[in-house]
Amino acid sequence: MEQTELVERKKSLRREMRGRMKSFCADVQAAEGASAVAVSAFLASDVYRNAETVFAFVSMDQEVNTERIISKALADGKKTAVPRIINGTSEMDFCYLDGAGFPGRQLEPGAYGIPEPDESAEKVDVLKFPAETVIVVPGLAFSKDGCRLGRGRGFYDRYISRIKAAGKNQPSALVGLCFDCQIVESVPHDALDIRVSHIASESGLIVISPHPSSTV
Repeated sequence: MEQTELVERKKSLRREMRGRMKSFCADVQAAEGASAVAVSAFLASDVYRNAETVFAFVSMDQEVNTERIISKALADGKKTAVPRIINGTSEMDFCYLDGAGFPGRQLEPGAYGIPEPDESAEKVDVLKFPAETVIVVPGLAFSKDGCRLGRGRGFYDRYISRIKAAGKNQPSALVGLCFDCQIVESVPHDALDIRVSHIASESGLIVISPHPSSTV
């Protein structure tokens, strides 16, 4: 597939998925219920239980709510980290939370209006990436072969590529967290797009691949 065609197909699918998510989340009660079930599916899994460290995104409107994942990981004594955009760049880091007063004392408004850790938070060193780490990944769409459509900024693709290039520990799982309406037949992709190893939604946990850091 030519790059121009790929870009256009991704744009088209993003438009479709934003419409789907807006429509689904218009029923607030149904969306909150589905969100709670998707989170429970992840927290009940061996993927979560076996993790020593959990990386999770801070959810926005029309996304599965990750607050319970972050709070549970902290309560369970797992090292827990969330993203922070590196100012003036198209890169991000993950930073550890200390568990005191989450979320109020831990997060502040950051890039794109998404809450993120302040400058005092300890940054994860990709050269010393922790073993047995699960990364919970956002996205607009996921396919059952593990392909993912992000919002177009490439933050997760670049960050996970940095981990892979470091050549040390790799994530034990990449879990796409989403609603059922975000699971599609296929996602346009190229070699730079990371794949997830699992998808957690209100229908349960889908196991895709034992190699979450591989590319498509």
